[in-house]
Amino acid sequence: MSSAAVHTVASSIRCSSDDIQEHDYSQLAQSYQRIVANESHAKWPLFSKWRPSFHFIAPKGWMNDPCAPCYDPTTGVYHLFYQWNPRYHEWGNISWGHAVSKDLIAWEHVADSPALKPDTEYDCEGIFTGCMAPIGSDDIITIFYTSVSHTPINYTLPYVRGCETLSIATSTDRGLTWVKSKKNPIVAGPPLEVEPTAWRDPFVDSWPQMDILLDRKTDDNVYGVIAGGIRSQTPTCFLYSYKRNDPTAWEYLGSLANIGHNYRPSRWSGDFGVSWEVCNFFSLQDTQFMVVNAEGCALEKRYLRESLPARPVRQALWMAFDLVLSNQGEPKMAPSFSGILDHGCYYAAMSFFDPVGCQRILWGWLPEDDTTSDQRALQGWAGCLALPRELFVLIIPHVIRPIISNMKDLTNCSTVKDGAGTFTVSTLGIRPVKNLTKLRRNSLYRRIPDMCFATLSSTRHKLDITSRSFEIQVDIQITELTEEVGLSICHNKGDINYDYTQEAIISFSPESERLTVDRLKSTSVDNINTSPDGGAHTLFYTRDPKDGVVKLETLKLRIFCDNSVLEIFANDRFALTSRIYPDTSSVNVSLFATPKQNAASKFDNIVAKFTTIQIWENLLNKPGD
Repeated sequence: MSSAAVHTVASSIRCSSDDIQEHDYSQLAQSYQRIVANESHAKWPLFSKWRPSFHFIAPKGWMNDPCAPCYDPTTGVYHLFYQWNPRYHEWGNISWGHAVSKDLIAWEHVADSPALKPDTEYDCEGIFTGCMAPIGSDDIITIFYTSVSHTPINYTLPYVRGCETLSIATSTDRGLTWVKSKKNPIVAGPPLEVEPTAWRDPFVDSWPQMDILLDRKTDDNVYGVIAGGIRSQTPTCFLYSYKRNDPTAWEYLGSLANIGHNYRPSRWSGDFGVSWEVCNFFSLQDTQFMVVNAEGCALEKRYLRESLPARPVRQALWMAFDLVLSNQGEPKMAPSFSGILDHGCYYAAMSFFDPVGCQRILWGWLPEDDTTSDQRALQGWAGCLALPRELFVLIIPHVIRPIISNMKDLTNCSTVKDGAGTFTVSTLGIRPVKNLTKLRRNSLYRRIPDMCFATLSSTRHKLDITSRSFEIQVDIQITELTEEVGLSICHNKGDINYDYTQEAIISFSPESERLTVDRLKSTSVDNINTSPDGGAHTLFYTRDPKDGVVKLETLKLRIFCDNSVLEIFANDRFALTSRIYPDTSSVNVSLFATPKQNAASKFDNIVAKFTTIQIWENLLNKPGD
């Protein structure tokens, strides 16, 4: 069907603004999906082979950053925009797609064409990342976005003034249609007194702590940050403010961060690079946090395999900080503790406050960087979004120490000594949102009996899984004999027995305090990057204040597999996302535990115990009752 015909179908079933609250966009979504499905089989032979089924994904073409996530209390609808090239499987012609949901899980695309596209002189090269203004009681919804008029733009290149500007668009029909302001661009670019590396990706919100710092009247100001850097000095975000009644009049307040290039407190905090993208601030339990997406990170080369295609050197990070005034009276971030949002390919992290669940929700982009352009051309699509995650303050009381490291080395948390000689540890928690349990509707559920791995017994145990659409939860108790524990994901069966010639290995090493996805044998396709993903993770010894009993924390894993997407969460404070491209028949999963070499082989001692093993297979993100 031609694009004109697609547009006719979509337009004929679009609802009026009066019907938005009751209308669920289902007719539009189903019609559009049928059209795309018919088109995909004809044009792209690999369209479905590695395409995820329950992750958010564009109907076709390239997609990257999540943009302007929000909840509209007037309609009871969540909105999610995303950078999109509907014409091609590579970056370019960057527009905004738009989808809506009632539960954050089942999403429906609003239209077959972009909500915003590059059609003016000031944004002719792209509608880059942006955000939603706080939604008020009036009928106007406002979006801020980066309007781009010149490319290429990269922190390694000389900056061209005017290439990135700030623009707005508004909707009077609760987000169905959008009109760009005649005042655009409302900010002509970065401040003239600095030489920037970048200036893009606006984020705005109220910020009571900033009002207090600047001695301003609360509820009257909205603060905005625009990500970037100052060349040869530091990555940063540029701070602005505007009055609620005039979102076009932005006042520059200074650059917030001055941490220098490649700020790296330790391996627990990551590398903050030389230039930032997509920054967003928020407060949790009186602690100030900033999410940053850093470019130019000095990552550990020993974990990067020399194979093509290579990934960009970047990380999604977070920082807890205090707000202070400089000697010049400018607001500044004073870093406190910091960490890595995701230890894999996850990037362009954007958060928002969900008033329904009273939670901070994080979205992020999962790129197709490990594949070649030729493979993406056969797919007809590239990239998707990770599952929505909740950010919160995680508090762990009565801590004695980590497995190996010293407490003082853990720069991703704050530690306070209590009166019993132990510590209270606080860090930024990260876990899947509760609504994701809706994916389990109509799934095949199994609870597996607890199992122990001993020094003289088999080191692998196969689980009864027959697809690459599942969630696994498992608790693992490690011992002094544990070398590694984990799961072999998406492995093959072989001719007779399970030969594991194809597999992705999720493993935790207590000795190195590291959780890893080994992808070396995860595919039979040539020219796919199979370098490992992984990051620092430890468990804590705690002492019960009542009886003095010392215990080692259990390794708690929650794993989502969605065809080529693998998301791993550990102990509500570690996340790792990876991409794998297995053969169609590689659907098996096994548990394993490896003893240390010096484990006494003549005694059948416990290496590790797997408990609370739960499996949900064939997950769906369709609306339910």
